[in-house]
Amino acid sequence: MVSMEINKTTIWYSNVIKGETVPVRDKHGNLTGEKVPRYTEPKAIRVALSESIGLNNLTAQGVAELRAYGITTNYTHRMITEDMNCPINEESIVWHETNPGDNPYDTPFNFRIVRVSKTLNYKMYYLRQVDTDGEGTIQ
Repeated sequence: MVSMEINKTTIWYSNVIKGETVPVRDKHGNLTGEKVPRYTEPKAIRVALSESIGLNNLTAQGVAELRAYGITTNYTHRMITEDMNCPINEESIVWHETNPGDNPYDTPFNFRIVRVSKTLNYKMYYLRQVDTDGEGTIQ
């Protein structure tokens, strides 16, 4: 047993619909000429979600990488599910502590999936928290 039910939390996710896009609108409702992927209706799932502990055990961060222009952290949270058929993938968007309702375009999402790891008994997802000041909404 990887995770007891008491340790699970409800999240909502949406997957990209392959080959479909929607036009982007600015904050005034005008079309910008850009297009973004179309997402499925959000679905709820119960998973074990935790903050990733950094190397000094004081910060909630993933592994830090030294890049040409500084240090970046590629993920902030880890999520585990025993459902090996879980459809969440690296293109999915995730809402945690926020219910998006039926429309993924109205509520800012707060996580993106950056990596998926599979074992014989469970799937582990690495998530990166995104800015939700309006930039996280799908246009």
